[in-house]
Amino acid sequence: MKRLYLIRHATALPRDNQVPDFERPLVPKGTKEAKKIARRFGKNGQVEGVLISSPANRALETAHIFAKAWDYPVQKIILKQELYDVSGGREIMPMIQSLDDNWNSAVIFGHDPLLSDLAGMLSKGFKEMLPKAGAVGFSWNTDSWKQVTPETGRLTLLEFPKPGYSQEKLRKSARKELAAVLSDSVGALLAEIDPEGATSVRKRIKKSCENLASSFLNKSKNQDVVLSYWLRSREKHFLDANGDK
Repeated sequence: MKRLYLIRHATALPRDNQVPDFERPLVPKGTKEAKKIARRFGKNGQVEGVLISSPANRALETAHIFAKAWDYPVQKIILKQELYDVSGGREIMPMIQSLDDNWNSAVIFGHDPLLSDLAGMLSKGFKEMLPKAGAVGFSWNTDSWKQVTPETGRLTLLEFPKPGYSQEKLRKSARKELAAVLSDSVGALLAEIDPEGATSVRKRIKKSCENLASSFLNKSKNQDVVLSYWLRSREKHFLDANGDK
């Protein structure tokens, strides 16, 4: 199993402060953001590999905060200039595919639009824009980084500092989507037997499926299930708003 985590740098000094872009440091708000996400991440993910960072101050400072929270030696953080220089995800794929297979996981600290583009490329349907200090993780059922390819990643972790992406709100969205899937499946099955009967109990089916979805997700300790149905709900919302392109 290979796991890849993408973490955008936390809030830094604005560009209009006469400080060269490469040297812009984190502001106190950014330090708090990074520490918060590092703590949350520690509850949901585990690093068994390497930390890689853009050498720009704001990204490297963010990486240091995470490294300290995880007891990872900061001197072992690998710096990659391309994480600062490029903006397209495909330009980073060779770096990812050339990682040492002895590393089961890799955490990349960098910038946007690169990381959001890379995240959207790795997992089909993921269309979120990573906020500052936002973290997203994917996994592949393989022993080699060479097998990590676009649109094959399974979403395994999502941690954003803004309140709209609390785990409870993700679960709420996941429950709604799972209930809809169950209701559609049961309704279709009953309609094959008796269309009129299925119509007459449609509301009861919907209510029962909502209760079942809620109970299932509350008892499930598999975060992948929550993220999977959350992603489905986001994909449906995107298609409703933009059409199936």
